[in-house]
Amino acid sequence: MWREAIAEHNQSLSRTIAVISLKGGVGKTTTAVGLGTALAVRHTEHVIAVDANHFGTLASRMPQQAELDAADLAAAGGRVQGWAGLRRFLASNPQRLHALAGGGGAEAYEAAAAMVADHTDTVVTDCRTDLDDTVTKAVLERATQCLIVLEPSADGLAAAQATLSHLAGAHPALAHTCVFVICQRSRRAPQLRQAEKAFAAQAHPVVAIPYDRHLDQGGVIVRDKLRRATRDAYDRLANIITSL
Repeated sequence: MWREAIAEHNQSLSRTIAVISLKGGVGKTTTAVGLGTALAVRHTEHVIAVDANHFGTLASRMPQQAELDAADLAAAGGRVQGWAGLRRFLASNPQRLHALAGGGGAEAYEAAAAMVADHTDTVVTDCRTDLDDTVTKAVLERATQCLIVLEPSADGLAAAQATLSHLAGAHPALAHTCVFVICQRSRRAPQLRQAEKAFAAQAHPVVAIPYDRHLDQGGVIVRDKLRRATRDAYDRLANIITSL
C-alpha cells in the first residue's frame, strides 16, 4: 500500500519538464508531444506543453489549432481570466494535452510561463537548442526535471554528454533529474545499445523511442496512429517522470 501512496504523491507534484538537445531534428518536439500526451492521459488536471522556440512547430502538431502564441498571451496579461481565458491561446489534442505556441523573447516567455503555471501542475517545455540563449536559461531556471533527447549516433551521444556536463555545472540539481530519450529516426540504429549503456552506466534512466512512420511523416501527431511500441515507450517515459 505504501508503494501506491508514494506513486500517488509523486503524480500530484508540480512539474516543469524541460526537453532539450544541442542538435535540431533529433525528435525533441515529438518527444515533448509524446510525453505530454502520455502524462495527460493519466492526469485529471491540465497538462500544458510550451514551445520556447520563436518559430517552433510544437503547437502545429496538435489536431485542434490556436492562432495565438506566447507573445500574445504575455501581451494580454491581466485580461486573461481563468482557464476559459487561457484556453483560447492553446492548441490541443483529444487526450487533453494543450500546447502554447512560441513567440517573443525571454520576457514574454517568463510572463506567459507564469500564467500557464497558474492553471496547471504539469508543464512540458520544448527548449531551443542553444543552452546559452536567454529563453533557454529562463526555462531551465523554472524546470524541476529535464529530458535530454538524442539520436543513436556518435555525434548524438557526444552532444547529449555535453548537455549533461553543461547542466552539471550550471544547474547541478536539474542535472541529477535528467532522463535520456533516444529517438530512433530510421529502422536501423546500430549504435542504439551503445547509447543506452553509456547513460545507464551513469545512473540516469534511458528510454528508447522506436522508429515510427507516423512520426517520421511530420505534421499532426495522432496517438492512435502510433505503433503500440511507440505508445508504450512514451508511457514508460511518463512513468519514469512521475516516479522521480
